[in-house]
Amino acid sequence: MTWPFENDTSAITKKLAKKSLQSEKRRNLMVVIAVALAAFLICFTGIVSTSLTQMQRNQVVDTYEAVWLGVEENDIETLKGLPEFERVGGYYMLGEELSEQGYHASYVYCDTQMMEITKAQMELLEGRVPEKANEIVVSKYFLSTYGNNAKIGDTVTLDTESFHGDYVVTRHYEQCK
Repeated sequence: MTWPFENDTSAITKKLAKKSLQSEKRRNLMVVIAVALAAFLICFTGIVSTSLTQMQRNQVVDTYEAVWLGVEENDIETLKGLPEFERVGGYYMLGEELSEQGYHASYVYCDTQMMEITKAQMELLEGRVPEKANEIVVSKYFLSTYGNNAKIGDTVTLDTESFHGDYVVTRHYEQCK
């Protein structure tokens, strides 16, 4: 509506608005691109973190472990009979000592089930589980450094205070990285 002595400026206003929109077109396009890129990056980050979490879960499937200290042999047999436990194994830390050769030795007893359970911590390369008192499983690093590159079936000498003597290598392993 125009008043009797007023000029009609609607055409000029429309023309100025149209020119303003055209000049702001590049800025508006950049804003749209920035918002779309930000949304993409947020979604991508969420997907990557979810995927990594799922990959970690998949790696530990079937490796859930529980450790009880001071368990008696009859308690182990009871646990083996429970359907909630797929595997129950025995693990006994016999000692840790420094040898005359300079290595730090950890002596551990594991039964067959525990060797199966610990597959996630060490890669069992070859051989069999020790069955006699003079048989051992040692790391590949020990064999190459202190065991004269002994193979399965060869004899290695341990020179620590508690475990001194010759032992037959029945299996060796590598620590998982």
